Amino acid sequence: MPVRPVEAMFNTRNNLNKLVANQHQVTTKHFDLHRKQMLYGKIDHVGDAIVLESNLEQIHSGRVGTEFAVDFVVDAFNDLRAFYQQHILAGAADKVSLYGVDLRVTKAWRLGDPLFEYDNYITKIYTIFVQEYLRTNRRHEKIKNFYDFTKEFFVFMLDEAYYFPITLTGFMLSYHCSPFASGLMIEIARQKHGVQNNKAVFRYASDPNYQLLVEMAKKFGFMVDINAPWRLVFNIASGNAAPAENSDIGGRKYMGNYGITYENVFDFYYQKTHLREIENLRKIMYNSYESFYQQFSTYETLRYYGIPGGDCLSMKVVNERKDREPPPLVLDPDSLNSNEADEYFLKMIMKLRLAETKNRFNIRNCIPQINKMLYHYRNNGPTAALNHINELTKGFHVVNFNRRGKYWYGVNLRDYENKKLAAKEGASDPSAADHALTATKNTI
Repeated sequence: MPVRPVEAMFNTRNNLNKLVANQHQVTTKHFDLHRKQMLYGKIDHVGDAIVLESNLEQIHSGRVGTEFAVDFVVDAFNDLRAFYQQHILAGAADKVSLYGVDLRVTKAWRLGDPLFEYDNYITKIYTIFVQEYLRTNRRHEKIKNFYDFTKEFFVFMLDEAYYFPITLTGFMLSYHCSPFASGLMIEIARQKHGVQNNKAVFRYASDPNYQLLVEMAKKFGFMVDINAPWRLVFNIASGNAAPAENSDIGGRKYMGNYGITYENVFDFYYQKTHLREIENLRKIMYNSYESFYQQFSTYETLRYYGIPGGDCLSMKVVNERKDREPPPLVLDPDSLNSNEADEYFLKMIMKLRLAETKNRFNIRNCIPQINKMLYHYRNNGPTAALNHINELTKGFHVVNFNRRGKYWYGVNLRDYENKKLAAKEGASDPSAADHALTATKNTI
């Protein structure tokens, strides 16, 4: 039976990964962006999508450009770079190396600035909506005001949302969002990615300094990506399992300099994206309609008149041009910022997230869930409503699994031991029986 192209690509990559992992019998665990850590730095400990808010600093990139990373990542890389240079000068590392004699960053956060990339992404979707969708079957005639525009845009997006998510949460969890968005990932070589560049992967993994770099990276809190040996990823769980008195191990040392720990890094440096969805969708729709109105403030309709005469009725077609309503004022309490408008956008967010994740609640049977969401909004505010949508459309909590954290998931050593003890004590109690469900519906 012939091997299909996709299967052949998978086998090629799989064999290459095994070859890289065993190239020098490196015992340090590798990072695997393609198969294991696809959402590293994009979700927090409980599986909520997140976006980096601040704490970026410039990182050494030589003369090739200006790159940025999270502050503790910059500190760790500076020490790694100095340590690597010491080995080069001392003759402990080979000067003739693809990694060079001075590590410098060629790609980092700037390449994947999530909000900048998201704006560009939305602009492309808007362009397709206006130039292709609205021109088909004269759909543009339906749009007379802002709410007609949002309604038509919403219908358009429901069919496309699974492959082209419109919410910030959906974007962050999709392949459209760069892995550099977390600020935890850097590259130290100008290499392309993909199956066509497998030779480059093998060349770097065969480099005389590769094994040394992998071991050095671990010392300073980094992991090397097995799919791209020139990609370094900061491991926020590095050193977390070490005794408290030994605080200068791996990533814990550099995070501790800023008062940040494995447990709280996502609380202080990142924000949950689902809590920004009302504001985000409101901004998208307002800006989109404003651009649309500036370009198409009037629209043409076709009107048909019957002309009596003879045995049949003739038709006369007349073109008529009409004005569209201007965009509503952003600060007008009776337009975009009212409770009624919030509920309008919350309903849109709910349906979009269901479409983006292909949730079991489709548009027809989601009315009870929408009513629950509105109940939360009217009684507890927008945060409660957004939390309800998020819980409904993200992967299930893995609360019943007791797994030590390796990278950014799992639990710390203390919680691990406590849960293990509690599990043993309650193992024979039939009233404590439960089942762990796992799914990741939004890893597009």
